[in-house]
Amino acid sequence: MKRIILYDTDDAQRTMIGVTLSSWGFDVATVRNDDELMDAYAAQPSFLIVSCADERVRLQKLLKRIAVNGSQPCAVIYCPQEYMSELPELFRLGVCNFICMPIELHRLRFVCNKTFKTVAALESKTKENEFLLAEERTFAVPDDLARLISLVRHMTYALPARIDGQHIFRYCVHNLLENALLYGALGLTSAQIMTAYESDTLAQLIDRARASGKRKPVTARYVLGNDAVCITIADNGPGFDWRAMFTAIDRGDDAAGGHSIALARSYFDEFRYNEPGNEVTAVKKLKNVQ
Repeated sequence: MKRIILYDTDDAQRTMIGVTLSSWGFDVATVRNDDELMDAYAAQPSFLIVSCADERVRLQKLLKRIAVNGSQPCAVIYCPQEYMSELPELFRLGVCNFICMPIELHRLRFVCNKTFKTVAALESKTKENEFLLAEERTFAVPDDLARLISLVRHMTYALPARIDGQHIFRYCVHNLLENALLYGALGLTSAQIMTAYESDTLAQLIDRARASGKRKPVTARYVLGNDAVCITIADNGPGFDWRAMFTAIDRGDDAAGGHSIALARSYFDEFRYNEPGNEVTAVKKLKNVQ
């Protein structure tokens, strides 16, 4: 996995978070101002963790500068709850995930493990990416993590030039598929999943759940139109109270289990569940490409 550049103007907080990330096995470079960030990223493009606590406008300008100088960055930000309304614009510029302040270290570890490792896997170039999808297709969702990553690459390969926020689009699609698999098909709990992500044992958790013989089928339907892409993911699980989850998200409750849904609601142009909550439909409008 690539290294992480940590940008925070608060010396004490930057030191604490940098030391903590390093203790978890991440390769971390810390920077304290805009110029140091630009120099570090130019020397070695990396994942970013950026404090958004003081000046939001500067963060947007920085992400735009990085994108102009090369490729779109992949960033995680930590920010106050009131900044959440600006997430859609930040997603377009390369932000893939967020942590509400004050920072909880177990949440930081979960978000870093889940975001950066998933995005790195989704960016891998393989021969399976050489074809373009038909306009409509239905997939059976696998219960193997490597094959799940492969499926997301299949479903999203043809779209990057027409999608705002390429990293976050792939990441959100992966999250929705993974939610259907882990919660709906395998019946796992949020606590089990978070613990597995923090300890990097998700594959083993899935193996144990699969061995129980309770695995239910999951399907993903992909429809590519002239103006939008629509993805519908369905499992045969009992569903969940999505209305209560939406209410918790709206009041700023960053509880386990709702984080990926909060991301998807902010990013997609349409996002809805069926009544029982075991089918989700996400729509993203496409850009015109000349």
